[in-house]
Amino acid sequence: MDTNCGFEKYEGYVGNKEDFNGVIFYLREPNTEGNEAEEFWFKRIIIDKENYYKELEEAKCEKIETDKRIASKFENRFNEMLEQLGLTDKQLKDVVYCNVHSDFGEKSVTNEYREKLTNAVNKLKIIVENMNRKELIVFTCKDIFNKLCDAWNDGKRNEDGLKYNNEKKCMHYFCCEIGDKKITVYEILHPSRSSCLQKN
Repeated sequence: MDTNCGFEKYEGYVGNKEDFNGVIFYLREPNTEGNEAEEFWFKRIIIDKENYYKELEEAKCEKIETDKRIASKFENRFNEMLEQLGLTDKQLKDVVYCNVHSDFGEKSVTNEYREKLTNAVNKLKIIVENMNRKELIVFTCKDIFNKLCDAWNDGKRNEDGLKYNNEKKCMHYFCCEIGDKKITVYEILHPSRSSCLQKN
């Protein structure tokens, strides 16, 4: 068994592993402006947001308002996804957050991410196989979604997934089984750029 369960250094269970609620957010890479990642950023903004903001202010961070806005957008978009699907019992402190490439990133996708994308399916498969929950929900960006759909569901996708206000059509999703796990995978717009989801 992989002792790291497929996670890299700066990702994994946001809260306690025992409280994991079956929701996985599987994104591209952190925007660290090309620097090595230094913390589990999503965990900070969900579990320790007040101290995260305080540290930004004390460091007189030039991008403090941008960093706060991005943190707020991630939290809001993810909560909207759960709400739209009726998953009101799921809390962000109990999810898993991971990236295809977790070491560093920039504003646009890096060459390192493109290389890692070829292994995106295998990385998630290792994570899934090491989880105790039998039913899992995965939210992921279009390029990763397509890789997963081709590998796990022969490219077959449903057309009535999440609905964004600025999109005419719903996003895609598919259901599959990996070993004894039942998995539903939703295609999403990246939370740092996407608009609000449509309210039902």
